[in-house]
Amino acid sequence: MDYSSAMQRVDDILDAVRASGQISYDQTDALLDIVGDDGSFDTEEARNAIYAIDDRIRDGEDPDEATYDAENYIRDSLREQGR
Repeated sequence: MDYSSAMQRVDDILDAVRASGQISYDQTDALLDIVGDDGSFDTEEARNAIYAIDDRIRDGEDPDEATYDAENYIRDSLREQGR
């Protein structure tokens, strides 16, 4: 999947998370699948940020803010992977 397509999927998923105020296991898994698991620093940062979305929302953080870091880390990871 190229960068543009991957980021469109990421944006669609994160928009749904922001609208609902929660992230489902399926959404988490979909984001993790997009990022992959190549072991690089940027990918690990993205994966950690994805896992943290649920905790941040449950701790009362605004969903927009809770997803912001993950979106940026995902973007960095995909760029590093050369997509």
